[in-house]
Amino acid sequence: MASAAAALNPGELKAVVYDAPVLRYYLTRNSGTRFRLVGQVFEKQLYGIGLQQESPFRLAINRALLALNERGFMTQLEKKWFGSTPEL
Repeated sequence: MASAAAALNPGELKAVVYDAPVLRYYLTRNSGTRFRLVGQVFEKQLYGIGLQQESPFRLAINRALLALNERGFMTQLEKKWFGSTPEL
């Protein structure tokens, strides 16, 4: 992202297409920039945790993630790392 931002500044590039979470993180950490998110996400993709098939950890991980989500912790993390930029 740093090299893309460096190319955007002098006008070498007009736009950057990249993963929305990475762009949101960059904008949160570089709030003084003139860059902004525009348009809609081209293709929404989800993230996952890779485990071996029949892993004994799957159920525990799913339960922990569900509990964190239900308590609003995932929303807190999103605000902390991605700022208040709305989900595209």
